[in-house]
Amino acid sequence: MNCMIDLTSIYLNKKMDDFLGKVYMELDLGSKGHAQFFTPYTISKMTAKMTLSSSQFENNKTLTMSEPAAGSGGMAIAACDTLQEYNIDYKKQLRIIAQDINWNAVKMTYIQLSSINAQAHVVYGNTITHEEIAKYCTPEAIKSNWK
Repeated sequence: MNCMIDLTSIYLNKKMDDFLGKVYMELDLGSKGHAQFFTPYTISKMTAKMTLSSSQFENNKTLTMSEPAAGSGGMAIAACDTLQEYNIDYKKQLRIIAQDINWNAVKMTYIQLSSINAQAHVVYGNTITHEEIAKYCTPEAIKSNWK
């Protein structure tokens, strides 16, 4: 397990991407019965470019992003990637609330968002019923005192 975490960190530090989501889907680990299909990173990136603009972060504003069905965190990673392209410090100006009902998805999201030093609260629970089983804060969120 530690080897996979190390490999993920190395990969994401070279290239922002939904590394674990790709691996998960290529190994056919998604639950078709629960309609678990992860958005391809190229689509996540296009969506981030369409919805985020540098003007939203003028005067060092902080934006909170909610991802109610986070999967492996691909959409949040794409947002960070896009902000980085805009020369905006996503580590300070973007806060992410990522939630999923699938425990494996929660773990993948936490690992990936921690690996890119994003401020995130990763919630294990049901977005629709507001059930929260557990919440995990990334090291960057703890460091910034985001409650």
